[in-house]
Amino acid sequence: MPNRSPIILWRHLGFELVRMLLLATGGLVVIISFAATIKPLADGEIGLLDALRLMGLMIVPMMQFALPFAAGLAATLTYHRFAAENEAAAAGAGGVSHRTLLLPAAACGVVLAVTIALLTNAAIPHFLRAAERLITRDIGRLIVAPIKHGQAIEMGKRDNRWNMTADEVYHLPTDADDDAIDHVAMMRVLASGQDGDGHNRFYLAADRVDIWFFADPEGNGTQVQLDFENPTGVVPGGTGKQTTRIQAKQFHTARLVIPQTFRDDPKFFTLFELRDAYRAPRRVDSIDQAARRLAFDIDEAQLMQRVAERLREDGAIVFARDDDDGPQTVHVTARGVQPVDSGDWVIEPIASESTIHVEFADASAMTRRHTARSGTLSLARRHEEVDTSPIGDMLGATSRPAITTPALTLRLFGVVTQDRRVPGASAELPELAYAALRLPDADLLVRSGEQPIDQLAIEALALAQHAPVAADTLKRSARRLEEEVDDLRFEIISKVHERAAFVFATLLMVITGAVMALRLRDSMPLQVYLWSFLPALLTIITISSGQGLVHKAGWAGLPVLWGGVVGLSIFTFMQYKALARH
Repeated sequence: MPNRSPIILWRHLGFELVRMLLLATGGLVVIISFAATIKPLADGEIGLLDALRLMGLMIVPMMQFALPFAAGLAATLTYHRFAAENEAAAAGAGGVSHRTLLLPAAACGVVLAVTIALLTNAAIPHFLRAAERLITRDIGRLIVAPIKHGQAIEMGKRDNRWNMTADEVYHLPTDADDDAIDHVAMMRVLASGQDGDGHNRFYLAADRVDIWFFADPEGNGTQVQLDFENPTGVVPGGTGKQTTRIQAKQFHTARLVIPQTFRDDPKFFTLFELRDAYRAPRRVDSIDQAARRLAFDIDEAQLMQRVAERLREDGAIVFARDDDDGPQTVHVTARGVQPVDSGDWVIEPIASESTIHVEFADASAMTRRHTARSGTLSLARRHEEVDTSPIGDMLGATSRPAITTPALTLRLFGVVTQDRRVPGASAELPELAYAALRLPDADLLVRSGEQPIDQLAIEALALAQHAPVAADTLKRSARRLEEEVDDLRFEIISKVHERAAFVFATLLMVITGAVMALRLRDSMPLQVYLWSFLPALLTIITISSGQGLVHKAGWAGLPVLWGGVVGLSIFTFMQYKALARH
């Protein structure tokens, strides 16, 4: 009989512990899931039926927070009742140690720890993705709701952000014969945009903007197309550039891809996806775009270095241009080129004249000569569905970066033009531009942008030593890519450690509740639970704050992340020793 008494006690404690755990978990999960659902419902981002679906989807993710506290509460109530009714004292008198009494709690803690590990690393990311899809499925509602509340909507990416406000907004039906999945119309619209460095790229006003949403064939998000009616705006001029004023009757952007959030956010990644993203960061869209920008800067540096060398050695350079009427040439006489913060390259005038000479010739031997006070060269990729209008340029209206031959645009300011067909005749222009220019050997600069990140960084730093005109740009782009990769990897590290810390915290919280219940058997159940709840709450706070600190500060944040778990372990051990002594 003495050998069977622990088994009977374990069965009794285990049954009560599981019963209380199910009751506590059910109540906490419902409350927390409702709290996570009420904000998007109140903001008008989802309807009532979608709110109920979202609440159901959020039950599994919320178990990461509900299970540890529910387990601690269940252990506290179960063992406090066991101790308050003197069953613990009777078991001790029968030779059953405290360690034996705590085995059901420890076993429950191990099971829950394994459950949390599986949930956080496998199940929860999938449920979070489903919840994200549910919220963003009716993407038109996400635009209508903030506009109606007088708020601005933000669109674009980090290096091309723009905000839009409107006096009125309407959620309209789509045509039956159209492939659009949603349609929003905004009236009297104001928009502004910034680049990644915080510089204002444009200011825009329009009588009406229609936003059409389409399903992305590749499943990477949602495609969006904007139709502007009577748009007017300005593009502030940078160094060597004048402010450009824009006015048109109508304008249609190409279809842009709004990526799904979970493609870039590690909180939506499973453990194996975190591992893959750490080893190959280009799987993440933001890193891939940064790598493509660096590849573009490498091409630009090679091309502009070639332009600078020819201008320095020959004092002139010839660009080729293909036109429907035949080949054309643009002959530029200048001293050199230098990069500026706007991303363009300023042409250095001839020192003796402080001017730039340009001669244009087409297949019919027609020649025009220009004398300009200043000028710039800018490089752009030719993409599919690129809009080359000023508004398209400032909105970044391109589809995906399908890399082809680099194309140069020559802009001249303060131009005096002479046409050889009319001797002595001249005209003055404030600005003149020649687009789609190339060097005869520009095909050597075609780059896919698919190179590994390390290879791109090495190539950029090596080129910076041999291309002084672009050294600062290359180093800045390489450093930006390195910073984004480091940021991603530290965020992955922080997520892995956060999930692991939750696993250990769950095990400890169950044991802490049981120990405090046995030690404070003469106290009220709420008072006993507070003694276990407050240390557990502090542990969860340090885990969450430590995760953010690891993401921002690196390895220095790990002591904070794990400090709460270590502190709870020490607290539980000290309380157990005090219980064992009495």
